[in-house]
Amino acid sequence: MQPTQAIILCAGRSSRFWPLSEESHKSSIRIMGRPLIEYTIDSIINSGIKDIILIEQNKFNLKDILEKRPGIKLSHVIQKTPKGMGNALKQAEPQIKGQFFVLNPYHHNAEKYITPMLKKSKETGSQMILLGAPTTTPENYGIFKLDGDIAKSITEKPKKQDAPSNTRAIGIYLLPKDFFKTYGLIEEHEYSFEEALTDYMKQNTVRITTTKEPTPTLKYPWHLLKFTKALMGAHLKQNIHSTPDKTATIKGQVHIGKNTKIYENAVIKGPAYIGDNCIIGNNAIIRDYTNIEDGAMIGANSEITRTIIQKNTHIHSGFIGDTIIAQNTKIGAGIITANKKIDRSQINTKVKGKKTQTNLTSLGAIIGQNTTLGINVSTMPGVMIGSNTIIGSNTEVSQNIGSDTIHYTEFKKTTKKKK
Repeated sequence: MQPTQAIILCAGRSSRFWPLSEESHKSSIRIMGRPLIEYTIDSIINSGIKDIILIEQNKFNLKDILEKRPGIKLSHVIQKTPKGMGNALKQAEPQIKGQFFVLNPYHHNAEKYITPMLKKSKETGSQMILLGAPTTTPENYGIFKLDGDIAKSITEKPKKQDAPSNTRAIGIYLLPKDFFKTYGLIEEHEYSFEEALTDYMKQNTVRITTTKEPTPTLKYPWHLLKFTKALMGAHLKQNIHSTPDKTATIKGQVHIGKNTKIYENAVIKGPAYIGDNCIIGNNAIIRDYTNIEDGAMIGANSEITRTIIQKNTHIHSGFIGDTIIAQNTKIGAGIITANKKIDRSQINTKVKGKKTQTNLTSLGAIIGQNTTLGINVSTMPGVMIGSNTIIGSNTEVSQNIGSDTIHYTEFKKTTKKKK
């Protein structure tokens, strides 16, 4: 019998996604006018599953989603305190009817993996099917120990020299309902889900399907930049709902929303998305996978490239590249987000106080919501600025700045008579 249910996990703290995860789960970030979780929901529906359970801390507004998708059962389960993936699943156990899928909320192409996993379950009789992919960085993932396509165990984030294979777990699982019996025998801890998987493997035949296709990941906030490219490649359509000034230039695949004003000599080069009720000022340049959500304002003479801007953020002027800016942020004139190091080497940053490789040579700033930057602020590559923070005018931001903070450069003014 084909599974008829899927669980989407969107209740964790997402602490490595700071500062974009402070007020809401990362799956609520909007790309092309929709929260990320909607793309995952649609992909699950396209695979034939119509009963979907969201495990959350703060409820999504499901009314709009359901109105667009008649015949779909979409329900909430609340995990009041984040206690790991296993505990989150436990909250949904009363609603589970049989074999079911578990997914992270950013699998916008889930149908590509669900179909072959179902096929393998049917062909082999295995009730648990896990998805794997090759990796060269096992220290970042759960790694399978394998005997052919049979999974024997899973080790969370092993050192490279200790990794049992080069196949990592992808966040899509096909599980039987009796998995909960195995989980119930384990003391809860951060990796109790992975421990339960290994225990289940000792008693049952668990198989994996592998994919060499790029699989989406949203472990760190800069992953959104690559993620947006994939979403635009799959979903961006040419739609011009507002009339730009006759001197403006629109090239390539571009979406412009309703009641948006595009002023004189502005240039928009797709792929690019601009939402409703936005303003693009005189001589502004918007290009290359830039995503601008509803109510945002880009002032005159700005250049924005490969950047994600959330709702109601206002930017006066300057250069912003390879950057992510959360909602309701205000940025004064003359902003410069440096997005490359002088020697063009890899950009590293700090996550939870630890130096972290981004594997990128182009990365600007990541700025939280309700933050204000004064005039002539410059940011060094890879810096992150928290929510509800103020950055004073003429300040160079060369390190991460926390939330609810005032950060500025002090200087002394001197006025005296000429001799």
